[in-house]
Amino acid sequence: MTSDRMRRRRLMKLGSIGILLGGAGVGSLAALNESNPDQAADSTVSSPTASGSENLDQSGTTSHDESSSQQGQTGDGADALFQVSELRAPSEVEIGTEYTVEVVVTNTGGSDGTYNSAVTADPHQGTDRTIPVELSIPAGETRTQTLTETIQTLSTTSYEIDQQQTAVTGKRRTEPVGTPVTSRDVRITVDNLSEEGETYQGYESENGKFIVGEITAQNVSDESEMQYLPAYLNFNLFDPQRNNQYEPVSLGIEFDNYETANVRSGVRRSGPIVFDVPQSIELNDLVVFYHKEIPEIIIEWEIS
Repeated sequence: MTSDRMRRRRLMKLGSIGILLGGAGVGSLAALNESNPDQAADSTVSSPTASGSENLDQSGTTSHDESSSQQGQTGDGADALFQVSELRAPSEVEIGTEYTVEVVVTNTGGSDGTYNSAVTADPHQGTDRTIPVELSIPAGETRTQTLTETIQTLSTTSYEIDQQQTAVTGKRRTEPVGTPVTSRDVRITVDNLSEEGETYQGYESENGKFIVGEITAQNVSDESEMQYLPAYLNFNLFDPQRNNQYEPVSLGIEFDNYETANVRSGVRRSGPIVFDVPQSIELNDLVVFYHKEIPEIIIEWEIS
């Protein structure tokens, strides 16, 4: 009987010791937290963030993982957040014609701000350009910036900003003869076409008759830019069905001041151009066309 009581007393003592140790453990952890708060903060278990749309940063601000959004550079309180919703432009534009590219931006954040970015213009024939875009947008509102462009060739120019894309392709332009047309900073005119019969300045026609006109070209670029004026062989005639074309002929004629050359801005040259065509073709049925490189026909002038 005595031995059983002794065993129970030992167990009670061990239990008391366990309770005391447990209390000491809690006290030790509290003391550790007070003495080294950084270490205690590191021991806190963090909750995983959902993949995709939102992350919670150290300041408690929610950020959105949208590649087409841009955080505002100005504004008080909650950040301004911008999203480019549209990049608009016509799909086709006649050579030498102005058109507009529209950038539509929405401020989806909680504060007014200013959106600063740039549209990249990538012509398939030429050098890339960047066009600045700056819009002051109140919170929750949408603004549009309009950019004015001019297409110079039949190729395509692509535009991109914050993953929004669009493209514009130049198309052939048809005008009455005598209308000036600008292509690649050179203004070109074909005018005063007339039939000269079977002979012209002592030369006999091989095909039937001569048609003579006048071409004028001028460098209209910035003062710092030199431009080549087009050669005579860049101008041709089409027959009514556009099945046959006729190149200019060289008759040893004095071409006045016109010459194919690299000229300064503002320089203008003009001179006669002569075609040898079949007798059966009517002048008013012919079409004059200018090309930089065949088959890139840039402009057609209709003779009427």
